[in-house]
Order: sequence, then C-alpha cells, then structure tokens
Amino acid sequence: MKPANLGSSVGVAKASDAAALGDAVLSAFEFDDHVILEEFVAGRELELALLGNEDVRVTRAGEIIASREFYDYDDKYVLGLAETVAPTDLKDIQLEEAQRLVTAAYRALRVEGLARIDIFLREDDEIVINEVNTMPGFTPISMFPMLWEAEGLPFNAVVEELVLLARARDVRRRSLRTHRVL
Repeated sequence: MKPANLGSSVGVAKASDAAALGDAVLSAFEFDDHVILEEFVAGRELELALLGNEDVRVTRAGEIIASREFYDYDDKYVLGLAETVAPTDLKDIQLEEAQRLVTAAYRALRVEGLARIDIFLREDDEIVINEVNTMPGFTPISMFPMLWEAEGLPFNAVVEELVLLARARDVRRRSLRTHRVL
C-alpha cells in the first residue's frame, strides 16, 4: 500500500493480513487522497536508467539491497544500512531482457528525456516492471546518476545531455501544426 502521488517510499507499508492492510490504508491516506494497493512481488529489486527522446539509451541494472524486510523510507534515508550496487551481477540474458522490457515500457508510455525504471527479477527469471519514474532522484548519490556514472557518463554530462534532449523536443514540437495553431 502506498500514497499514489509521493516518492521516496513515504507512507509505503507492507501488509500480511487484513488488519495490517487496514492500518496501511489509513497510514497511506495520511499522505495523499489516493492510494495504490500493489501485490507483493518476491524478487531482486533492480533499477535501470534511460535517456533519450526517439533514440533511447539504457544502462546496466543497479540493485537495491534492503537492510529490512522491504526497502522503505527508513531504510532509504534514516538507517543508512541499505546498499546500492551499480552495476549489479546479472547474467547477460537477464540484463538483455531487462533492457528490452524497460526500453519497450519507455517507448510505450512515450517517455522523453529521462526515466528510471524499477523492476523485480523473480527467482524463475521472470521480470516484473514495478515503476516507471519520470522524475527520479537526481542528486549525485541518487541511483539515476549513479547508473550513468557506472556507464562512463558523469553527472555533469548527464545534465548536459538532458538539456540537449529538451531542446530537441522543443524544436520538434514547435514544428507541429497543432503547436502553430494554438
């Protein structure tokens, strides 16, 4: 259970029975007027970063290794015990499938500029897309720039590329007839 319009796992809770579900719903409503109920997915939590408009580049996967039952707000920001690994140790076939799926999701949702897509890798190698984050954390220690750094693209180069992508989108959109009419 989680608030629909927040990030950083604020108000996120895991429920194992009806009573805990009720408590989680009430807690989530303290942070938002809409909540999301998601099925728990057992597996490794992985993240991939994407850059691009029509042409999309994707990183290798990074991994969150939670210090608790699941990666909640306290594990992210208070305890300091969770680990991030970038890149993580996937088999080539797992990485290729993860990159294929996140790229397909990026394109299907018509995302432009950037995204961090979070996935779960189940023990049977099935990949489940958890979240498409179109405004991921963007501090030098956030996973998005960390993944690009692991690919050899430093933080300042990521920022420069985002500016170029925004300018290219603006030029493309200004050329559309609907833009000229409005």
